[in-house]
Amino acid sequence: MRQTIANSKQLTASAVILTETNPVKVLLIRHKKHGCWIQPGGHVEIDENPLECIKREVLEETGIEISPWLADPQLIDKNSSALPIPDFTAEYLIPPYGDEPQHYHVDWLYVVRIPQAIKTQVEESAADDIGWFTLDQAIELKMFDNTKHFLRQFMRWMNLL
Repeated sequence: MRQTIANSKQLTASAVILTETNPVKVLLIRHKKHGCWIQPGGHVEIDENPLECIKREVLEETGIEISPWLADPQLIDKNSSALPIPDFTAEYLIPPYGDEPQHYHVDWLYVVRIPQAIKTQVEESAADDIGWFTLDQAIELKMFDNTKHFLRQFMRWMNLL
């Protein structure tokens, strides 16, 4: 288990999964600890990069394998690869909770476009509910202001607002 040091910065990665349908839908999970709706994601483990993290976290939290819709790393040489650039990088203050002190998450957010909503499942994860929502529906859910901000940004990019 990871020990959190007060005011430390932890690396996270998350995926804003949007359908290519009309209307566009976004996949959100309701986080058990925070009681609000967010995009799937989590901590980047010591043995993974952000792309590997979102693949693992999305699968764990939703049951969806997103690899078919992600860009592959580009091999530069036998020792290095160029990873796909995240659509946003954000820093969030995480307030104290239980024995865990205040700290920060530095999050790599990737937008993942998929053809249509896929059946999801909630198992043992940080989520206690999951759903596909239109932007109008999503904005009405209980969520952090930063989550609403990024949802609006992604929709502006896609000319949906």
